[in-house]
Amino acid sequence: MDYRRNTPPPPARYVEVEVGAEPPAGRVVLVDAPPPPPQEESVPGRPGPRHVWIVGHWRYRNGQYLWVHGRWEVPPRPHTRFVPPHWEERGGSHVFVEGYWQVL
Repeated sequence: MDYRRNTPPPPARYVEVEVGAEPPAGRVVLVDAPPPPPQEESVPGRPGPRHVWIVGHWRYRNGQYLWVHGRWEVPPRPHTRFVPPHWEERGGSHVFVEGYWQVL
């Protein structure tokens, strides 16, 4: 993944949570400070008719927010849509929700 640094880093806490099948269970990052606003990106030409644009987003790694650039991907199977990764506020913390392919 292509990451771009942003400072200063807010503190983070790591917890394990169980979530449903979409997205799969895994490690969740709780961050006290919200992520920066999304960066503007230019979307390059679509490589093929089946490709779907996956938007860029902020991740939190090693004590700082890092920008992950958007990219084109081919869905894993027909009749799916991509639910983009995003941050949610929960109980005064900010939680990263991983993106995933959802069957329609």
